[in-house]
Amino acid sequence: RISSLASNTSLLLQIFKSRSDLFELETQIGSGKVSPVYSGIAPLSERLINQENTRSKLKQYIENNDQMDLRLNIGVTAVQGVREVVREFREAVLEYNTSDTKDESQVKDIQDNAFRSLKSLQGLLNTGVDGRFLFSGARIGTQPVDFGLTSISDFQSTFDGARVQVSTTRDSHLENFSFN
Repeated sequence: RISSLASNTSLLLQIFKSRSDLFELETQIGSGKVSPVYSGIAPLSERLINQENTRSKLKQYIENNDQMDLRLNIGVTAVQGVREVVREFREAVLEYNTSDTKDESQVKDIQDNAFRSLKSLQGLLNTGVDGRFLFSGARIGTQPVDFGLTSISDFQSTFDGARVQVSTTRDSHLENFSFN
């Protein structure tokens, strides 16, 4: 029993919608396709594309984290190497101080040790991963340390102790800024 025209119209719309849905489902079953035209799959494909994009972003994040983890591990190894080189040279200097400092062979040995340590430090600080120098700051393509020394005589001629001296204090390496 239908009491009004509005109820009748609503009931007819529901019947037609159900028939349309039934026809669409029968077509999908018969053809094996969701829709005969591309515009019919747009709502479903949008979700799929969003999920694929999210998956590729997550995969890239994981790769970036793995790369950063590798760089950090190599950086830690390089810093440990620097610490070891400095420790070994310090021990050599302390041993040199307790011996006869005028003995020519011991002076040559400590100079050789100092130069080897300097070259080792240069190599460790120039550590690179994937074409990037780890300790060069924002300029990843620039070699961070280049002493330009190939032998002990080069070092002695550059830093002779009279004309040019190597700074021995931390303050000598800092800038003096003032604000007015």
